Amino acid sequence: MKNLVICLFFATFLFGCNFGNEPSVAKLPTAKPIIIGIVSVKNTLTVDTTTMADNLVFSYQWYAADVPINNAIEKTYTLTSNEIGKTITVKVSWTNTDNTSESRLSKATIAVIILKAEENFIDYAFLQKQALSLATKYPIFSTKVIGKSIENRDIIAFKISSQVNTDSAQKAKIVLVGTYHAREWIVPNVVYLIAQQLLEDYGANSEITALIDNSEIWLVPMVNPDGHEYSKINASTRYWRKNRRDNGDGTYGVDLNRNHSFKWGYDDTGSSPTTSSNTYRGKTPASEPETQAIERFVTEIHPQIFVSYHSYSQLVLYPWGYINDPSKDNTQLSAIATKISEAIKEVHGKVYKPSSTPEVLYNTNGDVIDWSYGALDILSFLIELRPGEWPSTGINGFSPHKDEILPTFEENYNAIKYLLSAAQNIKNSPIKSLKLSQEHE
Repeated sequence: MKNLVICLFFATFLFGCNFGNEPSVAKLPTAKPIIIGIVSVKNTLTVDTTTMADNLVFSYQWYAADVPINNAIEKTYTLTSNEIGKTITVKVSWTNTDNTSESRLSKATIAVIILKAEENFIDYAFLQKQALSLATKYPIFSTKVIGKSIENRDIIAFKISSQVNTDSAQKAKIVLVGTYHAREWIVPNVVYLIAQQLLEDYGANSEITALIDNSEIWLVPMVNPDGHEYSKINASTRYWRKNRRDNGDGTYGVDLNRNHSFKWGYDDTGSSPTTSSNTYRGKTPASEPETQAIERFVTEIHPQIFVSYHSYSQLVLYPWGYINDPSKDNTQLSAIATKISEAIKEVHGKVYKPSSTPEVLYNTNGDVIDWSYGALDILSFLIELRPGEWPSTGINGFSPHKDEILPTFEENYNAIKYLLSAAQNIKNSPIKSLKLSQEHE
């Protein structure tokens, strides 16, 4: 269930880990699929586990000082709990090119450090593993693969409901999504932590328990897993925004939040027809598999409230984005956005300004909240997380310090309580129900 970092401290004259700049992935035999070891720099072997069992099996790669790295030997080792903090001896054997056999021994001291989503920016592998772990631990939790990315990664949705295996028409529904843009690293942490906290609070907190009992909550922490993984490669890819579509002209990527089918390509101000642009909208409406997955999924669920998380600027935005005109539900959208802002401010005093997008930022067309509201009549919001405006913080807004993760989650979790209550009020409102029925005949 935890992300573990196993640090191996070796004698300098013996074997060592692969110290190349590019981490090499050590693949496990299919008989032991739970653990994936990644050898990285500084003698650190990162291991993801779905469960904290008594015996931790991990794989690693070794090479001798006089053996080329491409001849590294892959091995597995079973670490028992009583070996943590102690010195172990590992024997590595191999066959030379002249068919002679050779082996060496190396001593290693094992230390285990538990990494948490509250303290470290997470990645796609973390979400995959935690999805399995949470489903095992919490009976009100399940997962669903709602589609595939352009590079064939699963787009994973979390479901939280006291009737997790059924679709209850009586429950209010809410959908929370994140990581449309790869470089916004704080976003998947916040969406994941909201799910984790809801699960921990169910049965322990009467308010949350009542809200979950009357709700069906869906969370998609990472809409753009390919782009997010690409942004983690090195400093040159850190601020990648789009997905990883090969545009066929030497450029890559479509801005998924300009690719939705409602008012797609309305003008060249709210999105770009240029493939190299960060706001490139794609060749056609909903051309991207990630966009298609969200449109299918949200259409099927048809929640009362839809929220898309981004960073940064500390804003609570609502339609329209494609024009600077109020929508027919502007009064209601503005009121809910104001309540979200107030709930956030209660926790750490941070102000998230409620507004339509063009009033505080710029016009956007083909974005997800214009689509969910314009195509499906779902009350929709886009929350820009910490930090505030770049000049006022003195840092790159897409790279907040890790210390910002926990308070950003805490203030937004307080808003989730309000949003769940609001979704239930909308669900139970005969006026809203009649309005939806009339408009979708």
